[in-house]
Amino acid sequence: MAHGHSIWQLFDDFLVLSVATVMWDEESYQKVSKKYQRKWEMETWQLAFADLVSLMDDSAKEHDHKISDDILWEFYMEFVSHGEHGQYFTPQHVCDMMAQITNMDKDLSQYNAIDRATANDPACGSGRFWLAFAKMVGKRKCTIYLQDLDRSCCLMAVLNLILNGIDWDVYRANTLSMEIFEWWRVRVWWGILPSVKAITITDDDRKSALVSKKEVETKKELEKKAQQSLFDIW
Repeated sequence: MAHGHSIWQLFDDFLVLSVATVMWDEESYQKVSKKYQRKWEMETWQLAFADLVSLMDDSAKEHDHKISDDILWEFYMEFVSHGEHGQYFTPQHVCDMMAQITNMDKDLSQYNAIDRATANDPACGSGRFWLAFAKMVGKRKCTIYLQDLDRSCCLMAVLNLILNGIDWDVYRANTLSMEIFEWWRVRVWWGILPSVKAITITDDDRKSALVSKKEVETKKELEKKAQQSLFDIW
């Protein structure tokens, strides 16, 4: 399919089409699929998506925790990024070790479907560390919050988590400046039915947020001055 398309573009489009499929997002699906007019091109994508689901299902069945390995990361590193832009993701055995260290002093039996363990990763990549976290805690006992500036990484994380049936929020965001550009949320009902929501944060949204923030700061400043004036009276 690389005729006339770069491997980067193909992989990004594959991620967008896959996420649009699991989210029933017809608009995003049609927008990308228009690039590929030849029938065999879309058939190739459909086969690739079916292979991904099958590989993740086979991988999950190999483990007692029913969570798959990060198939997307392996493909991305080997065929797409080749380490460009400094994108070297953490090896799985290191992620597993870090998850064990994180939970070392915790009683995991205290967590359940209501009182969940929560975790955040400010530079999540494909979400593989938090797959390891879910293995440790139990995927029905945790809610995961992930952030990354790279949209491809966010989409890989979205696919990894939704196809593993984990509750999560993924933000395409600049963690340092706290700017959020896109937000995906999934909640799995009764363990089998995922509810998926995607939100794009517009410039108008940011302006409204800044206005609200300024209003709060102004109110706090007025309250502070009022308190100071009260002390001045006494």
